[in-house]
Amino acid sequence: MFLIAANFVRENRWPLISLLVYVLVFGGAAIILGGSTLEDAVFFLRSVGVYGVAFTGLLAASGVNNERRTRRMLAVLSKGIERWQYLGGLLLGVMADAAIYSVAIVAVGTLAFARYGQSPAVLWELVGLLLASFLLAATVALFYSTLLHPLMATAAAAITLATMGALGRVLGGMWANVLPSYTLAEAMVNISGSGWHAPWAACGWAVAESVVFAAMAALAFSQRDIAVAIE
Repeated sequence: MFLIAANFVRENRWPLISLLVYVLVFGGAAIILGGSTLEDAVFFLRSVGVYGVAFTGLLAASGVNNERRTRRMLAVLSKGIERWQYLGGLLLGVMADAAIYSVAIVAVGTLAFARYGQSPAVLWELVGLLLASFLLAATVALFYSTLLHPLMATAAAAITLATMGALGRVLGGMWANVLPSYTLAEAMVNISGSGWHAPWAACGWAVAESVVFAAMAALAFSQRDIAVAIE
């Protein structure tokens, strides 16, 4: 699984590098050289967090299709690797990219908060929120990628997460955490320099539901005919 994950990260290094350059270079330059304020830095953190959710979902949605297209999947599975292990390796690779991206966000955020005399402690809560959000987006997209074309899988994942969020918003109460999409997104866009806390209950439910979607993906993938040629 770890080798599959490492290969996935290597194959998708250029999209990751592009995002890292944007976060580190443009974000860092704006903080150091520009006339930005703390509010500008916080807005930047919100933006890159949302980009990360989209980036993670797209990576997960395209993973299975890319592996089938290059025939790498057939070669690896012929070595006795179980299908759920292969899928787990892809998910691990996606989350490795997400973790690297989160580290870059923390680095820029720490620089910004230090410049404006704010404690960076809130950034570690942001990391927890981001990783829970990334994991949920990745597993939902991965599940649909075992059934659909990457573009359709991405759309289906977006609709699923939006529906979960809308239901959680409408039902309110405990359902805002049980169906955590809206709660996570709201917390992400409302991050501030002080007094902000991650919605840990929603993060916990996101992780639990990610396990369910990962299991569903493994079950669906076990029934898939991967020997069929794709274009």
